[in-house]
Amino acid sequence: MIKEASIYTLKSLSEEARSTYGLRVLTMRKWPRNVRRSDVDLWIKDAAPSIELLADWRANRIGWPMFMAHYQDEQERQETTEMVNYHGSLKIGSKTVYVSPVEYLARLARYQPVTVLCWEKELCHRFGLVKMIEDCMKEEAA
Repeated sequence: MIKEASIYTLKSLSEEARSTYGLRVLTMRKWPRNVRRSDVDLWIKDAAPSIELLADWRANRIGWPMFMAHYQDEQERQETTEMVNYHGSLKIGSKTVYVSPVEYLARLARYQPVTVLCWEKELCHRFGLVKMIEDCMKEEAA
């Protein structure tokens, strides 16, 4: 099962409520302010839009539909996924796998609940990422 949430919404919940979100995966290029390592289980920078694409969106050089189209294209072209694992406030390891972030998250979501996190509350790449993961899971099941 795959879900999405704002890291700040999730952060405000009790520990018991947060546990229902399963594996908490941060999908941002940079670490968000006021977020502890213990708020996240896995950080996958590669699942986030590129810095250049984010800059184009924030500067209003492209609209939301174009942003999402470019983001999906970026994700489809990736062949590896770099990640950092956390347990509590400790970094317990990092690794690279030779599949795209979408495919890696789809594989994880088949076996456990996974929640994709970012800081935005409304327009956010994580909504498109969840759709790509769900589509990947359907393709793998077929």
